[in-house]
Amino acid sequence: MPKSACAVVWLLLQSLLGSSFVPLAAAAKDEAERVITLDPYTFVSAKNDSVAAEWGVLRVPENRANPASRHIELAFVRFKSTAEQPGPPIVYLAGGPGNSGIAAARGTRFPLFMALRSVGDVIALDPRGVGASRPLLDCEETEDYPLDQPGDRTRVVNLVREKCHKCMARIRQQGIDLDGYSVDASADDVDDLRRALGAESLSLWGISYGTTLGLDIIRLHGERVHKAILAGTEGTDDMLKKPARVDSILALVSSLASRDPAVASDVPDLIGAMRTQIAALARQPVRVRIADAATEDPADSVTVVLGAYDYQWAAYRLFGTKDYEWLPGFVWTVGQGDFRWWAEIVASERRSGIGSAMTFHTDCASGASAERLSQIAAERDAAVLGDVPNLVYPEVCDAWGSPDLGEEFRRGVHDSPVPVLFISGSLDARTPPVQAEIARRGFRRSHHLVIEGAAHSDPLFLSSPKILETMLEFLKTGEVSITQLSTPIQFRPVREFDD
Repeated sequence: MPKSACAVVWLLLQSLLGSSFVPLAAAAKDEAERVITLDPYTFVSAKNDSVAAEWGVLRVPENRANPASRHIELAFVRFKSTAEQPGPPIVYLAGGPGNSGIAAARGTRFPLFMALRSVGDVIALDPRGVGASRPLLDCEETEDYPLDQPGDRTRVVNLVREKCHKCMARIRQQGIDLDGYSVDASADDVDDLRRALGAESLSLWGISYGTTLGLDIIRLHGERVHKAILAGTEGTDDMLKKPARVDSILALVSSLASRDPAVASDVPDLIGAMRTQIAALARQPVRVRIADAATEDPADSVTVVLGAYDYQWAAYRLFGTKDYEWLPGFVWTVGQGDFRWWAEIVASERRSGIGSAMTFHTDCASGASAERLSQIAAERDAAVLGDVPNLVYPEVCDAWGSPDLGEEFRRGVHDSPVPVLFISGSLDARTPPVQAEIARRGFRRSHHLVIEGAAHSDPLFLSSPKILETMLEFLKTGEVSITQLSTPIQFRPVREFDD
């Protein structure tokens, strides 16, 4: 088609669809396909707060390494700025990988999305393969680990690997190019979004895996990043957890519990009690009869057999999240022979879905350095929770065949001028403060806000109003007034655990 005719078609599209239909500044042959649409949208939070917003869809290549790649759709919501002179748009980078930014905006963090509008537009993005983006890469397979056998990491890995093979085969039969799903691809997506919106630069706001993505965006497109807030830092070589780091946070929790009158008399030595219980379960698993949640008849029951691996998994489920205050109660109830809660969540987990192909493929493509793998192997046998924090990684990765992003990716950012505010919780076992300190080495200008008593997820943003104040101060000035906060640390009384 002659250029003049292309121009006429383009003008016609603009007149029909308005300014919400804008091509990416990409190669000419892709301009007709790589487009963004923006439509008026009433956003409603989980608490029924409503706000005028825009629903956006961005079309990007599924695999940029393949010139013939089809295009996929990324969904996002844009909350327009309330500032008279807005700064660069702020893109929220969700955790996971596999979590939805749009869902995060609907939940407990909705007030933060609204508050940050005083700086610039705020964008809740669903990454490729996630949430409202298309295609959706959820696996339909379930774990189906036998309830009448104790958990065993090797057996879990083999079972999940088998289900991953089935999920991968089904997804590839749909024409989905899984090789296009990685942190690098998502980083390029965010820069495509910037260009499509006509923004000179973006600010980044990420948590957990979202910090991995944020660091990779800075590595690949740092000249277009204005500022970044990274909470719960997971560096580009932090996908696999170091057991010794997890143990160091567990030791801190144990020390705090020993001085808390709510639990100290019942569980004076948390780690000692955990080691004793794990050893006993390794020798002799326990059998527990519980109501069968899989049937509609409350009279139906099922037996669940629990072993040492199941204990480590359940403890990390509490300890690795914001629910660490319940950990002494869990240990005490097991010591009293009460296994109901534990059996119920283990039964639910064994019957649950294996997760998202996007999660598996992205994590497996991120991989781990040889040094990190060696450290994990040296630490896991002595660790209280063993290698449970890494769940089925890296063994399950051979089922996906993910192209490894390599050592350049895992080395991360070096000598970047981008101003960054790192936020860490002193009791965050998933992304401990030391990981933020290591990532800071790659930046000329950075601040590190450490929140004493905060664990992973919401506490990194919501445990004190001063966190939001610091975020706003940083986004407006590039500086912060405080780098240390304390939040209340109070364990739940052990006898309340199973109420």
